[in-house]
Amino acid sequence: SEWEQPTECPAWTVKGIALHILGDDVSLLSRQRDSATPSVFVYAQSHPGLTFRELLDGFNEQWVEAARFMSTRLVIELLRCTGEWTEAFYSAVDLDELNEPVGFFGAPGRPSPYWQVIAREYVERWLHQHQIRRALGRPNLDVAYLAPAAAAGIRGVAGNLPDLGASAGNTIGFEIPGLGSWLLTRADN
Repeated sequence: SEWEQPTECPAWTVKGIALHILGDDVSLLSRQRDSATPSVFVYAQSHPGLTFRELLDGFNEQWVEAARFMSTRLVIELLRCTGEWTEAFYSAVDLDELNEPVGFFGAPGRPSPYWQVIAREYVERWLHQHQIRRALGRPNLDVAYLAPAAAAGIRGVAGNLPDLGASAGNTIGFEIPGLGSWLLTRADN
């Protein structure tokens, strides 16, 4: 019954979020490891005129809806497999090698190094893990899992300072008690 619990994502139950993560793993392994056509490009062929965000959201919704028939046992087994494959792939790549754009770090449309790709995926999984935990009344993961997510999030803010209206010389500070503090200053470039 926990798989059917609602979550903060109004359209998705706990199982829906798990299926979304599985879809992410299948998509990234296909496009990054195996050089297949990205899922949003395939989705765009039958949905012309949509923005990237609309394509991504549409693909995710379509995937979750189509995969709802899967048994919980199969979903868990597939997540274990795709998680291991993803970890193995990301452990073997050159972290500075350029891959797909990661707008999260302020580089829309430009290839990003794999460390940014991996950081984005980590933050997404950390976030979805906590959405599931909150839906089920489970405790949060400890600070060892928060620290890399927070560090990536701060770098994401840094990469987007121009879009946040920061002028050259503006500084913004962050503090997460028990974890650390950061000062970001917008440079001319």
